[in-house]
Amino acid sequence: MSTDEPTLFPEAPVAVNREEPDTEDGDPTNRRDALRFAALLPALASLPEDAEPREFTRHSEETDVGATTLDQVREAIATYGTDYATQPVSELWEPARQDRRHVAALLQRRTTLRQRRDLYVDAAWLSTILAWLAHDGGKQRTALAYAYDAWRHADEAEHAETAAWAKDVEATILLYGNRPAEALRAARTGAARAPAGSPAAARLISQTMRISARLGEGPQALRSAPDHLPAHQAGLFSADVARFHSFAATSHLWLRDPHSAEAHAKEALDLYASAPGISPTRRTITLLDLAIARAQLRDLDGALSLGASASQLTRPASAVTDRSKDLGKVLAEKFPHSVQVKEWQAASSGE
Repeated sequence: MSTDEPTLFPEAPVAVNREEPDTEDGDPTNRRDALRFAALLPALASLPEDAEPREFTRHSEETDVGATTLDQVREAIATYGTDYATQPVSELWEPARQDRRHVAALLQRRTTLRQRRDLYVDAAWLSTILAWLAHDGGKQRTALAYAYDAWRHADEAEHAETAAWAKDVEATILLYGNRPAEALRAARTGAARAPAGSPAAARLISQTMRISARLGEGPQALRSAPDHLPAHQAGLFSADVARFHSFAATSHLWLRDPHSAEAHAKEALDLYASAPGISPTRRTITLLDLAIARAQLRDLDGALSLGASASQLTRPASAVTDRSKDLGKVLAEKFPHSVQVKEWQAASSGE
């Protein structure tokens, strides 16, 4: 991937109403803590013995971060998760980035221990969202940096769910970056941390399945969809049967089994048809996988028709671009002299 800034990301920042961090010289947190501690010692020395522990308690409850501020951060995170698939990357990127900076600023203020842990979890959620946005926008180095930041904050907070989702996005980025061995390690690490029965655990089962297939492991890597999954569900942090079948279709293509790939892709598309606006990117990837399967089975008209349907996507993503290129390669390989293929390749490349 190119390291140039893609056009999906606006250059001009979006103005938002956020509290700014302190601007004292040096590390503001360390400086304030040192000053407070120095001021506290003389006061403690003058207290009766039974009053000292009460003073400790009072100081442990002091905070510069209000509950409303934390609620607003969590509301923003929930909105990103719900609206992610239906909003363009260019519209989500800068607001999410500003929210992540806002959390970083809040962490420089005086907080209770619980608030600090909660802010670390919020930081992990927002960095995971930014990792997905950067990945969809074609900024893989930035995506990996945010995925790592999400993992570090989730791990420090000992929050298993966000840690698992951080590894899920990292695995996806590495897989599309043609680093499947590293992707598999990330997926397995995430699966080990994911709460049992959670959407993250189910998603990482599917991740492990398709990455193993990418590495050439046999059909034993393919499993059945977990029984508890919904058929189709909205949200960035969700798992469903439709996605499982979509991942299985990709897996069978990599295992050179187009018949099974076709069957799984059709299963997924039947589920996506019930609400096509919920997962437009994943639905388009599945259409392209079905097109690739038809091309491998030498059904030129079917492959081109599915490819044309996939081109109607209204939410661009780098994963779709990559899969479209894969379709072009298979079409050229299977139908090297086809005028239709040459016309489709010219149209898809914008020539």
